[in-house]
Amino acid sequence: MKVYEYTTGFVHAKAFLADDKICGIGTVNLDYRSLFLHFECNSVFYRSDILNDLKKDYLDTQSKSRQRTIEDINKGFFHKFIDNLLRVIAPLL
Repeated sequence: MKVYEYTTGFVHAKAFLADDKICGIGTVNLDYRSLFLHFECNSVFYRSDILNDLKKDYLDTQSKSRQRTIEDINKGFFHKFIDNLLRVIAPLL
């Protein structure tokens, strides 16, 4: 898996494309609040014309992004402390 960071601004879109055959577009985050408490929805498209449009958008966005690697992650004490603190309070959010 490759991870890219969009460097031009902020993208809040939630979409996936798998094997150029199926895609999902919607508002759902993969967390407890979005999945069980909020009224959010996604649409799934199978072998639809929209897949080509989504792929073009992905490739355009990727060209404005930089690939992140494991070496980019700061693993210092402060980073580990904040990460562990956020893991504890995440279920409460």
